[in-house]
Amino acid sequence: MILAAIVFVIISQVIHTVGAMLTMGYYTDPSLAGMWSTLMMPTPGPPPAEFFIYSIIIGFVVAVIFVKVYALIEKALPTKTIGGKGVFYGGLLFLVGTVPGFLSTFLTLNLPVLLILDWTVEGLLANVIGGFTIAKIMK
Repeated sequence: MILAAIVFVIISQVIHTVGAMLTMGYYTDPSLAGMWSTLMMPTPGPPPAEFFIYSIIIGFVVAVIFVKVYALIEKALPTKTIGGKGVFYGGLLFLVGTVPGFLSTFLTLNLPVLLILDWTVEGLLANVIGGFTIAKIMK
């Protein structure tokens, strides 16, 4: 379980780091400066190392939860193959976690829609690839 969680964190961090690099203009836009936490952006420029440490710790806690839930419901997933179960589980995580988060963010925060869509795509990729990987490791 721990190995699956660690691999999930690595996958998520890579996807979100690439996404942040591709959308860095939003993070450095002075008009959006008030949107970011002081942990993430205490000063203009890239986030400090502490932000990445907290991201990895929080990502690991979330990954452990995802792995434990997968272990609990794996037999009930409607597909036969291990990979199919993982992709289905990742899609389920996306539908119950990322999509509601996208909709709530869209309704409540004054962020560019393209940035919110990018986060949604990142969430889809991280959840589906992560779900597939969890299933393969947990088999």
